[in-house]
Amino acid sequence: MPTTPTPGISIDYQSALLALSDDYINAAYSLSGSLSGAEVSEELLDSYQSLLATGMGCLDSVLKNYRIADARKEARIRLRYASLLYEETENLTEAEECLSKGITLCERAHLIDLKYAMHHLTARVWFKSRKFKTAMKTAERLAAESEKLHLLHWVYAFYFLRVSFGLEISDNHYETVSLVRYLTAVSAVATRYSHVSVQILAFTLEALVHLRARTPDSVDLANRAIASARMHQLTPEMAAMPQVRILLDCTDVACSLVRFDRKLLETKLEAMHSQMDQNSADASWANSHGCALRIDLGHSKAWEAESDSGGIFQRASNGNISLAFSWLTKSQAYIVGYLVTGIASLDGSRANEALKYLDQALISSKLDLKDMPLSQSFASARRQIQISLRATARLYVAFAFCGTSKWDQAKKAMVAYQDLDLPLLEGAPSAATVTLATYLNALIKHALGELDPALELYRSSPLQVKLPGGAKGDTTPVDLIKVLAALNSVEILHLRGKHKEAELLLDWTEPYCRVIINSAGSEHGNKAMDSLLHILKAAESRRRGGLIIDTKSLLQKSVSAAQSINNNQLLMVIMGMMTELYFKNIVGQQAMSSGKSSRSTAMKSNNKLWLAIADKMCADTLELHGNKAQSEQIRQEAQHHMASLPEKVRDAFQDVKIK
Repeated sequence: MPTTPTPGISIDYQSALLALSDDYINAAYSLSGSLSGAEVSEELLDSYQSLLATGMGCLDSVLKNYRIADARKEARIRLRYASLLYEETENLTEAEECLSKGITLCERAHLIDLKYAMHHLTARVWFKSRKFKTAMKTAERLAAESEKLHLLHWVYAFYFLRVSFGLEISDNHYETVSLVRYLTAVSAVATRYSHVSVQILAFTLEALVHLRARTPDSVDLANRAIASARMHQLTPEMAAMPQVRILLDCTDVACSLVRFDRKLLETKLEAMHSQMDQNSADASWANSHGCALRIDLGHSKAWEAESDSGGIFQRASNGNISLAFSWLTKSQAYIVGYLVTGIASLDGSRANEALKYLDQALISSKLDLKDMPLSQSFASARRQIQISLRATARLYVAFAFCGTSKWDQAKKAMVAYQDLDLPLLEGAPSAATVTLATYLNALIKHALGELDPALELYRSSPLQVKLPGGAKGDTTPVDLIKVLAALNSVEILHLRGKHKEAELLLDWTEPYCRVIINSAGSEHGNKAMDSLLHILKAAESRRRGGLIIDTKSLLQKSVSAAQSINNNQLLMVIMGMMTELYFKNIVGQQAMSSGKSSRSTAMKSNNKLWLAIADKMCADTLELHGNKAQSEQIRQEAQHHMASLPEKVRDAFQDVKIK
């Protein structure tokens, strides 16, 4: 009898390819943690790329070679494929084409959520392609369109996308106004529909936007936004967002830092540390799922949120739909906390405390994402955040050493930044980082007596300022580090005989150094820089042969500003100037008091140069008053302090006198 033929097995190649794609991509992502370190195995990288390419090839094959009857299924595949092109490749043109076809399909099949998910990704593709204006206009248009259609979840998604774009580009006045307008719009919608989580996040981001604007009203507006967010302090929504609570605390501390309010700053630091301790065991902030922050939208719409939105929306554990954000890991948030605390402690008397926190930030900046199955680009981005935080901490370590005149240690910290941190950064560091690093290098050279190299750095591109012919009144926000560099340049320029340039530079700095009263009746400005400005103006007045009363008035204003913020370093300079200018070769009780006061102030700051100068002036005064034994003892101390200074500084102060 003839054998009965075995029926052919029907194979669903389309489903098989999709299943294989998931397997290959998941296998690739399982390697991403090992690929995010400083040293990457070429073999492991090849394996990752091979697995990923195979997985993407499966998706591409399904789209090109098979007719997919289910429009929703095809749209999801297109969204997935375009997402991979966006995240893992530079082939953004193909991603745009894939999304364009997908949007047409979604419009034809009335797949609203998938259509807007593709629009959302298209805007991100354009932004990555550096089509910034197009991306931002698209997000604005789609937010307005979603609001007309009452698609609240997409209203939030597009407004927050627009805000994220604005935060990534260089801040300027017009962009600040736009960002505040969009965040206000988000808050208004969220208030209308009682979406408390959205309100809290919108107010928190608004505080950050105001703070970075550096306008006279910035701190007051930021404080107002923080207060609005904290109106919901006791709500379940706030309790569910430890990430936002810590960000609020850090922003609050930053507001007091800008104001130099030391007493209030201490209180806020304690509150921040307490919050961080409470959050250490908070299960709602896990390092899983890409370290996402989830904003609960408070409704449980019956749809497959993650699949139909490409992960923009996810279903929370309580069944509600949530808007997902990429966020700092818990360990990175703690690094930010250490960094903020260290910066808050950066004055001469607390430098050791600052170094303790900054060193902890450096120690904590070790990334471990091996338990997180993410894309390699995402894992790499996380590592870049870590490296950026480490580099920033390193710069402030150098700053702390500069504040205590430990120039060798400061120099070593800058070498470590240059050799260990910069090479690990992908692309150029931020403009603010370059500005700070250049300033610190210039400051170290200045302190070591290398005046010409220091001046060259002060005038270099990262610190360069435009002098408007000496005109005053232009108070467009400028990085204060640039203003400080300009102030540091003034006396070097005078020493080099460039008096006109020095005067123009000092005039240019004045609007940025003045402390003014803003529209809310609060002080705006940096009192330390205001004090330094008056010191330099007093020196200029003396150089021009101005009236003694004018010079005294300038020094008195400088004293008042320095005393209000307890800045001993500025006070020792002022006291030294006053002793030299008004009590040199004078016999009397006032001269004695001035000399001793100058020496006492210098001792508090432990600055070797100013200790040597103050000791020399005090010794001269004592000798004039016939107290030779004490005079000789203090003079020996002056010589001891002078001997510890860098060679070029010693050479410049052979006679140890203020010029």
